[in-house]
Amino acid sequence: MDIERQVLMLYEIPSLTEELRDDAAKLLLKWGEQQVQWLAMRGDESLPFEDACGQLQRLMKYINRFIGRRVYADADKLEKIRTRLLEAATTLGYTVDETVFDKLLQSPQEDDAIDVELVLSAIQPAALADAAVAPASESLEVPQNDTPDAPASDQPFSPDGPSLEM
Repeated sequence: MDIERQVLMLYEIPSLTEELRDDAAKLLLKWGEQQVQWLAMRGDESLPFEDACGQLQRLMKYINRFIGRRVYADADKLEKIRTRLLEAATTLGYTVDETVFDKLLQSPQEDDAIDVELVLSAIQPAALADAAVAPASESLEVPQNDTPDAPASDQPFSPDGPSLEM
């Protein structure tokens, strides 16, 4: 299992991001990196890591196409892309909130990054989606700690990493 090689492949395949603007492409690639890590950790014997990464690339390609073509493609073509996107997500064991796609088609944003974020928020690994709807009695409580070991950063999250400016 070569995680680093799979992550590098995401950046080398133009069809994963070629229809997106730079900010949106970066978001999709960062998400893809996280998914490669998750696929490596989950250890699904029914879908080996290399095959799962291939499915992830398919999923990213269809996200790219759906977002990139949502404004100008006809409804039939978008529906085909959406169907393939959902098939790739299902093969990976993800759940998808399909209402997001209807929302995107009704009112697409000018900024691709906003729509990419919306689509990515609708795609969840099934284990995480199940945990999100688990009854409170089955969920784990995280104890509150009034004295954290390390100070929290005052800077917002950035997909490019922490800022070194002071």
